[in-house]
Amino acid sequence: MFPLLRPFLLAILSCAGAEGVQEGVPDGTPAALHLVSADTGRASDACAILDGDKVFVERATLGELGLSAFADDPRAWISLSSAPGVTATLDAPAGIVRISCTAACYAGQKIGAGSGAPPEIARDAGAFFNTDAVLTHVADGTDAAAAFELGVFGAQGFAEATWTAALGDAFRAVRLETRWTSDDPGGRVRYRQGDAVGRAGAFADAFRFAGVQIAREFTLEPGFVTTPTPTLAGAAAMPSVVELYVDDALRLRERVDAGPFTIVHAPVVSGAGAARIVITDVLGRQQIIAQPFYGGRAMLRPGLTDFALSVGALRENFSLASNDYRGAIAAGLYRRGLTPSFTIDVRAEAVEGRSAFAAGGSWTPGLFGQFDASVAQGAGQGGGAITRLGWARRDRAFSFSADVEAAGDGVTRIGAARALPRLRSAVTAGATTRRGAIAFSGTHADRRDDADVATAALDFQPRIPGRGALGLGLLYTDDGESALSATISLSAPFGAGRGASGAVTLEDDRLSSRARAQQSPPPEGGLGWRVGLQAGDQQRSDAAIALRGRYGEADLEASRALGSTGLRAQAAFGLVWIDGGVHAAAPVRESFALVDAGAPGVQVLHENRRVGVTGPDGLLLLANIRAYERNRIGLEIDDLPVGATPARDALEVTPAARSGVVVRFPVDGGAAGEVRLVDDDGASLPAGAILTADARRFPVGSEGRVYLSGVEDVMTLWFAEKCAAVVDRAAVAEGAEVVCRRPG
Repeated sequence: MFPLLRPFLLAILSCAGAEGVQEGVPDGTPAALHLVSADTGRASDACAILDGDKVFVERATLGELGLSAFADDPRAWISLSSAPGVTATLDAPAGIVRISCTAACYAGQKIGAGSGAPPEIARDAGAFFNTDAVLTHVADGTDAAAAFELGVFGAQGFAEATWTAALGDAFRAVRLETRWTSDDPGGRVRYRQGDAVGRAGAFADAFRFAGVQIAREFTLEPGFVTTPTPTLAGAAAMPSVVELYVDDALRLRERVDAGPFTIVHAPVVSGAGAARIVITDVLGRQQIIAQPFYGGRAMLRPGLTDFALSVGALRENFSLASNDYRGAIAAGLYRRGLTPSFTIDVRAEAVEGRSAFAAGGSWTPGLFGQFDASVAQGAGQGGGAITRLGWARRDRAFSFSADVEAAGDGVTRIGAARALPRLRSAVTAGATTRRGAIAFSGTHADRRDDADVATAALDFQPRIPGRGALGLGLLYTDDGESALSATISLSAPFGAGRGASGAVTLEDDRLSSRARAQQSPPPEGGLGWRVGLQAGDQQRSDAAIALRGRYGEADLEASRALGSTGLRAQAAFGLVWIDGGVHAAAPVRESFALVDAGAPGVQVLHENRRVGVTGPDGLLLLANIRAYERNRIGLEIDDLPVGATPARDALEVTPAARSGVVVRFPVDGGAAGEVRLVDDDGASLPAGAILTADARRFPVGSEGRVYLSGVEDVMTLWFAEKCAAVVDRAAVAEGAEVVCRRPG
C-alpha cells in the first residue's frame, strides 16, 4: 500500500506550500514526484510543478540525477519538456518521472595526456666523479689519455666540469666545459651559466660559447605534447570505456562517465595517419569514430612558445685549447604556434660586427603535408640573403620531402670559413609495401668556385621470413670524380643482445666484404664480446671483450690492419657521494638512484627488469635512470631474509637531470612465523581469505593457517569487516591458535 501513499506523503513533507513561496517558481500545481534517470541509474524524490503537460523541476534536482550539463543553467526551475537532450515520461498515478538523456545533458570530460598531476621531483644533494681512461699501443709506441668529469647537484641545480689529459711525447691537459644548470620543470625552462651550445640559426650552425643561456626545454616534462593534435571527441550514452587507436595501434584506454568527452593532446604520430575511437558501454555495445589527421614535426600547438637566448663569447678550438674565446655573441630564437596549422619562427644573431635577422613559418594545410619557408638577411662581413623553401608529407605507405636553400655571394655562417653553397637542394622519398621498404635520397650543392657535389642513394629492404633483415643499396657520389657502389647486407639476432651481420660491397670493379658477430653485456652486468673481419682493398680483423659491472666498465680490443697490430684497453668508473657516504659505481652519465634494500643479496628491479643485486651493505647504486620521469624501482621479495618484510615492494621516484636520489625501502624486522586462525565458533578461517594489517596483506592457507612477518609487539589482522584477530610475538613464536572475533 505504501507506493500508493508515497506521492501523498511526499507532497505533505516537501511540496506543501511551495507554490508562490519562492520567487521565480513557475505557475502550476506543486507535486511530489519520484524522478529516475535511465542513463545514470540515479533517483531523487523531489518537489515538482505541474503545468498542463509540462513538468518543472529544480536545477539542483537534475544535478542529483547526474545531469551535470545543467549545473551552470541560470534558471532555478527547468521544464523537462524543453531541456536540451531530455526525454521525460510522467506516470501520474504512481508519481514517477522516468528520464532518458542524450549527451547534451552532461558536462564535457577531458581525458588523455596532461590530465594527471605532474610527479614530484626528488632533489637530494650530492656529487659524482667520472673517469674514462684509454691506453693504446701500436707499432709506433704507446699513448695514454683520460677524460674526467666532476658533478655537484642539489636543490638549486647541478654543476659540471669536464677536462681531458693525454700522456704521449709530453703531458697535455685541456679543459672542456664548466657550467651551472638550473631547471624549472613546471615552466619547462633551462638556465645555464658558463660553457654551453647555442641553437642553430639563420647565420649560425650550433655554436659553442661561454656566457648565459635561457631556453625553453620541453624535455623537462617528458611526454609533453608540443605539436598540434587533431580534435578527437565523442559522446558516451552511459558509463563506457574509450579506446584510441592510431594507425591500428592502441595508444589510450580510459573510463568515462555518460556524456561528451574530448581527448586532450592525443598521442598521435608525426605525418599522416588515421585515428579511431572505440566507445564500449557497460552493456557491451560499441560505437566507432574514425578521423584522418596530419601531424607536423616542426609545428607548435596554438599559444605554445619555444625560445632561446644566448649571450656571451664565442669559443673556438674546442677540445684543443682550454680558454680560446673571441668576439661577443648574442643570438635569440622565438617560435610560436598561432593556429593548429601555422607556426612562426623569428631569429636574430650578432657577432663581431655582423648581424642577421630571419623570419619564417611552417604551414600544414589539412592532409597535404607541411610547408616551410624562411628568409634571412645579414649585414656586415659575410652577410647577405638566405632563402629556404621546403615541403614534406609522410604517412605509413609513402613519404616525400623536398628542400632547397639559396644563399647570396660570400654568405658565411658563424664560426665557418667556407661560404655557403649558392644553391643547395635535397629530396627524399620512401614507400612501404607488403614486399618490403624502399627509400631514395638525393642532394646537390652548387659550391660556387669549387666543383658541385651531388649524391644519390637507393635502398631496398625486402621482407624475408624469419628474424633477419636483408638490405640492398646503391650509392652514387660526384664531387668532380664520380663513383658508384652497390651493397648487399644481412643481419640477424640470436637471442638477447646477440647477433651477427655481414655485407658485400662492389665499387669500381673492386669487391670488399665485412662480417661481425657480437654479444652485448647483460643489463645487470657481465661479459660481452665482439669479433669482426673485413676483406678487400682494406683488410682488417678485430676482436674485443667487454665487462660491465656495478663498479665500472672495461674493454679490451685487438685489431690488425695494413700489416700492423694494435691494442686498446679502456676502463671507466665513477665515484658518488650521496646520503653521507662515498660509493664506487659505474660512470654516471644520466641521473641515478642509491637503492637501500636493508639487506644484502637482494635483486633490484627497474621497470620490472632485473638490474643488479645489493652488496654487503644492502645498497645498490642504480645508474642511468630517466630524469623528470617516474621510475619504478622494486625489490625481489623472496631474496629478503625471513622476518624482513618491506612496507612496499616497489617505489616510484623522479630525479632531476644529472642528479641522484636515495630510494630507501623501510623493512619490518619483527617476529615471523605461522599461526592458526579460527572464528568465534572454533571453525578455521576459509582457505584463500585475505587478512589485512594496515597496507599489508596475508593469505590464509589450509586449516586456517597463515604465515605472518614483521610482527612487533601487537598486530591486528582484519578479515574484511567480519572479524579481527590480535596477534603478538608470543603467539607467533608458539604457532598458537588465535580467535578472529566479530566486532561488538
